[in-house]
Amino acid sequence: MLDDLHEDGSEQGFRIGLYLEHLSEAAALWEQRPADRENPDLAWFDLGDEEARLEAHLDALVLGGDLALAVCRQQALDGDAGELHTGLRVFCRHGRSDLVGVAMEGVDPDDDEALDAMSDALVAELPTAWEPGALRADLLGDPRRLRLAADLVTARQLPGRDGLLDALPEAPPSLRARIVRALGQTADGLVDGVVRPLLSDEDAEVRLEAAVALLRSGAPDAPATVLRAARTDPALLPTLALAGHAAAVPWLHEVLQHPPSASAAADVLGLMGDPRSVPVLIAALSGEAAPAAARALDLITGADLTADTFVEDVPDEDELFDDEKERLANGEPLVPPGQPPRGTTVTGPSTDPEVWQAWWADHEPHVAETPRVRLGRAAGPESQVSSLCAPFVPHRLRRWIADELAVRYRMTLPFEPTWEVQRQRAALRAMGEWAAAQRFVPGRWYVAGHYAD
Repeated sequence: MLDDLHEDGSEQGFRIGLYLEHLSEAAALWEQRPADRENPDLAWFDLGDEEARLEAHLDALVLGGDLALAVCRQQALDGDAGELHTGLRVFCRHGRSDLVGVAMEGVDPDDDEALDAMSDALVAELPTAWEPGALRADLLGDPRRLRLAADLVTARQLPGRDGLLDALPEAPPSLRARIVRALGQTADGLVDGVVRPLLSDEDAEVRLEAAVALLRSGAPDAPATVLRAARTDPALLPTLALAGHAAAVPWLHEVLQHPPSASAAADVLGLMGDPRSVPVLIAALSGEAAPAAARALDLITGADLTADTFVEDVPDEDELFDDEKERLANGEPLVPPGQPPRGTTVTGPSTDPEVWQAWWADHEPHVAETPRVRLGRAAGPESQVSSLCAPFVPHRLRRWIADELAVRYRMTLPFEPTWEVQRQRAALRAMGEWAAAQRFVPGRWYVAGHYAD
C-alpha cells in the first residue's frame, strides 16, 4: 500500500489529485445532508439529486482501482468524517472487509460525527453476506460495533434482537436509545418486558424510544401506560400523536399556551388532526410557536397557504473582504445605501392569522364534520401515507407519521425518513398498496387496530 499520497506533477500525482477531489466532493455531500433534511426549501425527494451526485463520485473512486482505493484508505484513517464515510462505502463495494475493519478501529467511540459517518456508510453499503458478522453478540461490547448493529437492525429489519438485549444494560444513553429503537421493530412480549422499565430512564431520548417501542409492541395496556406517563413527562409528548385520541386534545390545547412545549404541542395537534384544534392553532400564529402552528394547520387542512419571507444573510467574517470587515467592525452596513440587502426569499406556510381565519371561515363546515383530518381528508391509512409523500412535511414529522401508521393501524412495513430517496419511494409505493387494502373507517380514532373513540 502506498503512503503519503498527494497531488504532484507526475501522472500518478495527477490521478491522486482527481481521486482526492472526488473524495472531498463526496464527503461534502454527506456532511451537507443533515442540514438539507431540515431545510424548509427542500422537499424530502429533492435530496435525490444530491444522492445522484454522491453516487457519481463513488463510481469514479471504485473505477479508479488500486490507486483510488489507497487514497480512500489514507483519507478514511487521516481525514474528516465525510472522508471516512466515503472510504467505507468504497471498501464495501470492493469487498474489502479488511479495510472496513481497519477504518472502524480508527473511529473514536466518543466522536459522534465519526460514528454517524461509519454507521451511515455501512448501513448503506454493507454486503448482505457480512451481516451475520456485524451482528455477532460477542463483539457488541465495542460501542462502534454496537452502534452499527443497532442501526442495521433498524434499517434492514434484521433479526439481531438477542444480542442487542444483552448489550442494552451497559450501553451509554446515546446507544441505548438506538438499541431500543431497533428493538421496537421486532416488538413482542420479551421486548415489552425489557423496555417498559425504561419509561423512567434518566435520559429523555431513551424514555421516548421506550414509549414508542412499547406502543409498537401491541401490549393491551401500552397506550394507557404511555399516555399516562406523557401527561407528566414532556419528552413523551410526541407519543400522543401515535396513540392519543379525542380526550387528549383539550389538554394539548393548554400545553400549546406554554412556550417551552408549545412547538411540540403544535406538531402533535397537527398529527392528531382534530378540527377543534384549528382555531386554537390559528391563535398560536401570534406567538413563538407560529412556524410549528402553521405546519400543523397545513397538515390538518391541506390548505397550502404560503407566504414569502426574506431572510437576510448573516455575515461570515471568513468570507468578507478587508474593507467589509472594517465596515462591520465599525458598525456600518455592508450593503451601500440604496442597494437591496443580501439574503434569500424563503417560501413556507403562512403565519398570518387573518389569512388562516378567512380560509377557516369558508371551509369550517366541511372540515369540522370529520373527527380526524389529514391534508383536508378524513384521516386514515391512505391520507396518512399521502402525508408521508407530501413535499412540505418536515423531516421531524415524517418519522412520527411512520410510527403512527404502525401504532394506530398495525402496519408492519418498514420505513425510515433517513433512507435514500430511491428506497423511500419504493417503500411508499408498498405502503400505498397496503393502505388501499385496509378496511378502517376514515376519520375515526384507532389505536392498535381498534376503534378508540
